Amino acid sequence: MAKRVVQEEAFKAFEAKSSHVLAQHAAESIQHMSQAELQRLKSLLGHGEEWTTWSTPREWFPSGSRSSWEVRIKERLVANLPSELRSLMHSTLNDCESKSLLEDLLDRAVLACNRYFVLCRIGPVHLGNGRNSLDPSVIAQNAHQSIPFLAAVGISKAMAGVGEGRKPMPEEEKLRFLPLIFASVSKDDVNAMPLSASTKQVVFAEMKRMHAASTRGLWMDAPHSGVDIKKSTRVSGKAEATQPEILRAPHLPLPDNYLCEIGQRSHWIIEHLGPNILRVLSDFQDLWQEAHDLKLDVRTLSERCAAALKAQVWIDAHGQPIDQLPFELNLSQRGAHSKKVPPSKVTLPHEQEQYCVNEKKRTEIWPPRGAAQLFGLAKVLQGAHLFVVGLSTGTRIGELLTMERGAIHHAPNGTAFANGRTFKLVRRHDGQLRDWPLPKFAESAILQQAQLISLLERLSPLSHIRPFVGPSEVPAGTNLWSCWGKRNQPATAQILQALLRDYSAALCLDARPGGQGLRPHRLRKSLARLVALAIVQAPKILQDVFGHEHIEMTIYYILTDVALSEEIDEIVRELRVIRCADDLSSFLLSDDAGTSEIEPPQSGSLSRDGYGGKAAATIRRAVAEHGQQLHQSAKDWGAKDIRDLAEVLTLGGTTWNLVRPGVLCTKALTQFGPCNKKRGHADPANCQTSCDYRLEQAWLRNDVDRCISQALEHWEFETKSGKELIAEYWAGQVRMHLGRFADLEQKWREDPRVQIVCGSERLCEA
Repeated sequence: MAKRVVQEEAFKAFEAKSSHVLAQHAAESIQHMSQAELQRLKSLLGHGEEWTTWSTPREWFPSGSRSSWEVRIKERLVANLPSELRSLMHSTLNDCESKSLLEDLLDRAVLACNRYFVLCRIGPVHLGNGRNSLDPSVIAQNAHQSIPFLAAVGISKAMAGVGEGRKPMPEEEKLRFLPLIFASVSKDDVNAMPLSASTKQVVFAEMKRMHAASTRGLWMDAPHSGVDIKKSTRVSGKAEATQPEILRAPHLPLPDNYLCEIGQRSHWIIEHLGPNILRVLSDFQDLWQEAHDLKLDVRTLSERCAAALKAQVWIDAHGQPIDQLPFELNLSQRGAHSKKVPPSKVTLPHEQEQYCVNEKKRTEIWPPRGAAQLFGLAKVLQGAHLFVVGLSTGTRIGELLTMERGAIHHAPNGTAFANGRTFKLVRRHDGQLRDWPLPKFAESAILQQAQLISLLERLSPLSHIRPFVGPSEVPAGTNLWSCWGKRNQPATAQILQALLRDYSAALCLDARPGGQGLRPHRLRKSLARLVALAIVQAPKILQDVFGHEHIEMTIYYILTDVALSEEIDEIVRELRVIRCADDLSSFLLSDDAGTSEIEPPQSGSLSRDGYGGKAAATIRRAVAEHGQQLHQSAKDWGAKDIRDLAEVLTLGGTTWNLVRPGVLCTKALTQFGPCNKKRGHADPANCQTSCDYRLEQAWLRNDVDRCISQALEHWEFETKSGKELIAEYWAGQVRMHLGRFADLEQKWREDPRVQIVCGSERLCEA
């Protein structure tokens, strides 16, 4: 709670500084400011007093951010220059004109970078909506990577166009001669550099941002965008080679067999192995504190850990001893008391190798004999927690990093939620608070992970160089995920990705399930696939869980797998058949349909199955006829017979749609209905109580009875008050509900008020 208050105060300070500067200076004036004016704005915005450094307060960064909060602009510019220009910078020829020009260009580039950073800080430069400024973490990341690279390319091109033999120029002419820094850079210059595809995309995004700011009059030093109009097109010769399109493979859901395997193993690790690991780590607290107090060396502490592990009894959740693991596990083979186990070599699709412990040597790693193997088990346990929480919540990796140890809260009805922050599609730099519903097992995983990291952070890594740190000297943290190897530091996005890959390797599973590397975002896609296959109205549910602004984003997640739409259709048809079979079972249990003596109920009588709607009579006749056929064949009703009849009544799963709770539509595509006045799909929003294909379940009977009673009371009151229009509305409600259940209609027809209401209807028709 204290950390949340600090973040909210930091956000208020961040917004207040921007508003204060914008009240005094227009965004379009930043591109013309001098160094002194710009430095004053940097200080007001909270980005430091040093001219060549872009500083950002640490509290303005989201948890797990990869940005640097102290970027030395000039050093980054020099680091991105070609080697010959860097050597010129270190030349001892002080009177060299080229060196003097290069230094002037660097000074001008530092000025241009600072102008651009301040513009991004307060100006409307966001590519998404064109109205907002950038978050400080994004500006810091650009200051470290893309902007120095673009400026270095501009400096290199400026130096290439200047000869060595130029005469020295007066200082007043030098600034006028020096070109703009970014204006000479083009996409061809970026494509010619040996950069990765992802880095080029980041650089191109900044070029696009500068060009957009230029069209608004905010930035005059913008790179070339698109085709250079000054470059003439050749009319003959070989065609110019076009740049290949960069195709990004989408994150795919995990294969079913892989998800089943890793899910079962994660469940066993958390339920049976987790409590044992927590118990042993808790015992290790005393060993670490004793080693710290007595100044023991690493070897002595390792021997004591081995002795403590030898005395441990590992039991599962049912109280039975764990003699061996139920699956292969590749634990750490380091430590004086562990033996090297001959691996079994498995060739993977991407020519990598993974090593698993074979069946005969499984006892060599179980139970753990040293501290290294115990911490290896703890890392496996954290990987299991990450898998379960990521798959259960569908969170992005940045949202996972914002969850803290006290993240679980309960609603008044007992539903558990995990609190955190989301940053994507949010305009606040520190994100927006939100919660994710948790299943029971995911709640247990988070609680167990909180205990695990609290124990781990107080056990400093064994080292001959660093002194022991006693558990009592380690301050308690709030982060939920640990940085492995530095257990007292919070994890980052890269560490969580590596943890998931290491977890899969430890379980001796495929490192590239489905031909794609294992990444936390694939858990999000897997959840989308599972929900889409299992739940009606899945897109809307997933939109709320994933925090998407538009349903199109959720549909894209669902349809990432090209074969998923066919699976969804198949499962929807199967669900219709199952729903019909359940309803048929109710008909059979109530009417004893195993005999041939079944007769449809008389008009107005209460059927024993309790179903209403005009389709109920048709279904009763179908059940009776099928029962007679079975009786003539000397057979009784069975599960297969019910299934066969359900297949027939639903036309292979194409009908029997759920219109609303308790109301089913049995209309086929070739039949006419009052809802749409034509063949084809029914219109659930216009479902009519008078439809011949409407089936109503028995539990709606009491609700319909109360509706009729209340509608009659309102009709009687409005009639006495002389409000004829409102009274006619309630009369229409009575007539609509009256025919839903035959026995209720027979009951209410005897009421004088209903006779008046229905009589007025006949008079209107006449």
